[in-house]
Amino acid sequence: MWYNVSMTTSEWFLGGATIFLGLIAASAIVANFIIHKRNIAASRRIRDEDIDREHKRQTFREILDWVKRGIGLFSEYQRGVANRSEMTALETRLRSLWVERDAIVIAAGELNNELAEKEVKKAGNKLEDYFINITGGVASTKPTAAECEKTFVLLLGILYDLKILLKV
Repeated sequence: MWYNVSMTTSEWFLGGATIFLGLIAASAIVANFIIHKRNIAASRRIRDEDIDREHKRQTFREILDWVKRGIGLFSEYQRGVANRSEMTALETRLRSLWVERDAIVIAAGELNNELAEKEVKKAGNKLEDYFINITGGVASTKPTAAECEKTFVLLLGILYDLKILLKV
C-alpha cells in the first residue's frame, strides 16, 4: 500500500487538524487583508471629502469677505467724501474689489450652486460698470452706489442661506 498503515488514529486526527487550522489561519489572514484594504479606501474617501469640504468652506469665506467689503465700500460712497484723500482711499478699495471680481466669480462656481454663481456674476458686473463709470470710462449701464449696495446685500442674504445648505 502507498500510505503508512502504522499511523494511529490520533496521528491522522492531528494531521487533519493541523491542515484545518492552517486553512483557518490562511483565511483569517486573507480576510484581515481585505478588511485592511477596505479601511484604507474608506479613509481615503473620508479624507477626500474633508478636503473638499474645507476647500468649499475657505471659498465661501473668501466670497463672503468680498461681499462684505463691497457693502461697506458702497455704503461709504453713498455717504459721500469730504476730501480728495478719502476719495483716493475709496477708489483704491474699489480697484481692489474690482481686481478680485473674476477670481470670486470662478470661486462661486466651485460652490456648485447656480443661484449663488448667478448672483455673484451679477454683483461682479455691477461692480465692473460702477468701476468703469467712476474711473471715467463708458460702461453699458450706470449703476449708482445704492444699486450696487442693494445687489451686494441681496447676495449676502443668499450666501447666508447657502451657508446652511452647504454646512460650512
